[in-house]
Amino acid sequence: GEEVVEPQILEVDSGPVPGKLDLGKIVDNGNHVLRVLKLSNKTNAPLEVHLGSDRPDEVAFQLSNENLQGKNSQLACGPDNDFNLLFNLINLVSSVIVPANEDLPIILTYLPAVTTLTPASPSPRTANGAAGPPQSQGLSFGCKAKLKFTAYPVGSSS
Repeated sequence: GEEVVEPQILEVDSGPVPGKLDLGKIVDNGNHVLRVLKLSNKTNAPLEVHLGSDRPDEVAFQLSNENLQGKNSQLACGPDNDFNLLFNLINLVSSVIVPANEDLPIILTYLPAVTTLTPASPSPRTANGAAGPPQSQGLSFGCKAKLKFTAYPVGSSS
């Protein structure tokens, strides 16, 4: 038998390395990392695309975010960036419609779950020698997550 190769109906552009999205340095400071991804419909019919992740409490998707207006497609929201936290929490979507033979930009928002990371350095000492509170805020770390994009012709998903 001949091998049948299914045509690719959806392409996801996540940046310079195909199949990999680099969020850069992630800092546990309570702020979101935002990235724009591009979904490309390679068919002659509109597609309904379901958006998901193996980290649903940390990864969400949006069609627009005021924090990215006039900025590049990558943003780590932090104290040195002018941002409004509310814009990262509203208008979340779990599926989108990508018109036939068109591209649709979507925004991935990533916020690390509350962690109990132990700081690398010992707790600072107070004037009387007692240990101060742990300084966990600001730790940077790596994270791996799987994103899942499932596409169906509009009207055929259940």
